[in-house]
Amino acid sequence: MDIAQHLHWTLAWVVLPLAALVAASGALRTDLSRPWRQLLACAAGGVTMVLLLRLVRHGLANGALPLSDLAGLHDALLFITLPMLVAGVWKHLRTPTVDPPAPPAPPREALLQQRLDSAEAQEAADKYTRD
Repeated sequence: MDIAQHLHWTLAWVVLPLAALVAASGALRTDLSRPWRQLLACAAGGVTMVLLLRLVRHGLANGALPLSDLAGLHDALLFITLPMLVAGVWKHLRTPTVDPPAPPAPPREALLQQRLDSAEAQEAADKYTRD
């Protein structure tokens, strides 16, 4: 295998599946806007279809079936989904994850009232009045 075949194999069977997984995880983020999540979902699905078509092409390469239509569909789908994948993954990786807001703290008076109503506070008050 020469270097071009190694690079092609790495791109097709390592980089694209990993990018599809990253795109799918980005599609599940709730802090991204809906169009970005939809773009990531379409890109992940498109790349998955490209990989499945590549498997079919390799599987049928040994048979007597003509592959020209399948190759054209594979290439067209790759050229459509690759820019979507790059843009979506770039947005997913560049957008910081926003932590959910903390629940609001109870008012200070409510906390004080809780402490005063506790059994320990009542015991301390009784001991203070006895002395």
